[in-house]
Amino acid sequence: MAPAVTRETVPRAPLLEPGREAHVASPGEVIQRVTAWVEAGTPRLALQLGGEFAGRVELVRTGPGRVRLSWRCRKASAAGLASRVRTALAEAGLQVEGVQVDVAP
Repeated sequence: MAPAVTRETVPRAPLLEPGREAHVASPGEVIQRVTAWVEAGTPRLALQLGGEFAGRVELVRTGPGRVRLSWRCRKASAAGLASRVRTALAEAGLQVEGVQVDVAP
């Protein structure tokens, strides 16, 4: 009889492991990483953004079907990307409980 497959026995992609941070350069890549995170079911995702959207994004699962989004960016224009990520999360069936967007020089 084959061993049971549980959440603990399924390997996670290194990009999505808790405590790790991925570097991304474009808005499309942010959405791709968020989508992969939703599908993987890991508890936390942190992204370091470069270029025009320089800053840091962190998503944390707060319960079944619920997430919190924290966005720290250097330019106000990058805050618009946060709403695109929120929309992508909603389309994936997740309720966004809180969104924090900080713009710091």
